[in-house]
Parts: sequence; structure tokens; C-alpha cells
Amino acid sequence: ILIENNTVTSVQSSNTSTKGIWLGGSENPTREVRGLTIRGNTVSGVTVSSKGAYGILIGHTAPGVVIENNIVHSLTGAWVHAIGLEGNASVGNRADVANAVVSGNTIHTLTPTGAEPASAIIFEKSHASTSPATITGNHMGTGVSVGVAMHPNSLDDGQLIANNNWWGNSSGPTHASNPSGTGSA
Repeated sequence: ILIENNTVTSVQSSNTSTKGIWLGGSENPTREVRGLTIRGNTVSGVTVSSKGAYGILIGHTAPGVVIENNIVHSLTGAWVHAIGLEGNASVGNRADVANAVVSGNTIHTLTPTGAEPASAIIFEKSHASTSPATITGNHMGTGVSVGVAMHPNSLDDGQLIANNNWWGNSSGPTHASNPSGTGSA
């Protein structure tokens, strides 16, 4: 499956989570999608008043997914995820994204209206397989509170490689081994 060179803009809702590009929502949540590439798209103006705003959302098991060279910006919602690799939450499906590659994306102007910080790239589901997932060459600009987020129960499932990304500041992301970093973590 190739989703390439599309422009998605001004997607709005008042009471349901809103997505620019979405693969999910099937009646068969165990369906596995292989060979998925999302490349060269521009997603902007995704707005919802009371739920989540997503630029690109993968809600199925998608090992080997490639999300590259997209521009995602101007998202507003109670929570905001520019690129979400998530399972089908309504049935507790795991988001298996083994060997995922997220590279060369530009993400900025994320505006959450609720308490959750804006995330550029998020692995949302508990026990998601991310062995290994590579996040590289992405530019996370203004309005990004968290560069890469991962469900805490997933951290021991595999290796997550996040290097050579622009975190919004040359000092790099703020974390325990880089406490003076002022970029998005």
C-alpha cells in the first residue's frame, strides 16, 4: 500500500477524533497490513474541539511501515499526535510496528487544548512491538512538546533508535543524559 504525494487540509470535527491520513477502524482489528509506505504527503489544518487531532494515524498492526518525507503541521485538539503508531484501543489490539521507519518528516505548529503535551511521533499502545523501530532525520519544530513518545509498558519490548533528528534546538532534546538540552524530548 502506497499513500504518496497527497495534500490533506482543513479536516475539522467538534466531537470525534480527527485524522488527516488514517489506516484503522476495521471491524477486524487483528488485520495485519504489510508493505505500507506513507510518503511525501502534506497534512495541515486538522482541528477538533474536544478529542484528538492526528496528522497520520496507524491503528492496525503494520510491521515494516515506512513513514517518510511528510509535512505535518497546524494540528489543534484536546491532544495532538502528528504521527501516531497505535493499536485499535476499543478492542485492546497491540500496535505491532516492528521494523518501522519514520524518517525525513517535518512536524510543527501542534496546539493541544487539553493537558496532554503535543507529541511529534508516538507509539501509543501497551506492549507494542517496536523491535527495532528507527526514527531518523525528522525535524520537530515549534509547538512540539515531546519529540518521540512511547507507552511506558512498551519500553522493554524492543529497540527504539532515534538519532539524527532536529529536536527544535541545537542543544538536543531534554532528558536524563542531556539535562541541558532545550529541544523536544
